[in-house]
Amino acid sequence: MRRYIQARRNFKVELSNKKAYDAMRQAAWVAQVEYERKEEAKRQKAAEDERKKKAADEKMRKEMLEAAFDGEVGRCRLPVSRPVLKARPVSALETKM
Repeated sequence: MRRYIQARRNFKVELSNKKAYDAMRQAAWVAQVEYERKEEAKRQKAAEDERKKKAADEKMRKEMLEAAFDGEVGRCRLPVSRPVLKARPVSALETKM
C-alpha cells in the first residue's frame, strides 16, 4: 500500500511538472512567433521604403533628363540632399594612367 501511495504522489508531481513544462513551451512558442512577425514587418517596411526611394529617384532622374532635353537649365539642378548619380570609385590603375 505504501508503494501505491508513493507512486500516486510521484505521478501527481510529474503531471504538474509536465503541465508547467508544456505551459512554458507554449509561451516560448508564442513569443517566437511574435518575434518573427515583428521581424517580417520590419523587413517588409524596409523593402517598401527602398522601393519608394528608388521610384522617387527614377522620377527625379526622368524629370531632370526631360528638362535637360528641353533646355530648361533651371530645372536641371540636382538637390544637394539626394544626388541621383552615384560616383564611381576610382581604382588605383586609373589614377596612374
